[in-house]
Amino acid sequence: MLFLAAIGFYGLLLAVVETAPQGPPPPPPAYCEILANVISETKTPFLFKIELPHAQQVEQLIYEGQGVQRVILKGMNCATADWQLNTFQRDSAGQWQLAKASKAKIDSAGGEMEIKVDNTLQPRMFSRYKVSCSGHLFCG
Repeated sequence: MLFLAAIGFYGLLLAVVETAPQGPPPPPPAYCEILANVISETKTPFLFKIELPHAQQVEQLIYEGQGVQRVILKGMNCATADWQLNTFQRDSAGQWQLAKASKAKIDSAGGEMEIKVDNTLQPRMFSRYKVSCSGHLFCG
């Protein structure tokens, strides 16, 4: 785009400035929300930790055996980086130690997913509805 500035009665030209064309504006931040049903299929006690990108939300679920816990995960631009999905088990001193580490790019706006943890303590996505998951073994 060419910009001309003139002033006064004689039309004195002050400046000729060429501006670079502006690209499209950046997309607005994308909101994500997912209902996660986390299912323990093991009798082994463990802690399951879900961390959204950039630590927007961190949830820790403790299981003493088999069972289901539900959590709503909310954030912005959730698919821009990996989620951390880790299990921990107690050591002989009773402290939580990392058992299995997983990561995946996950996104949704109103979806639902089931995550199962079996005797190996490896978390895996078992099913999903309106949820995208890519790039890693966790997605199944």
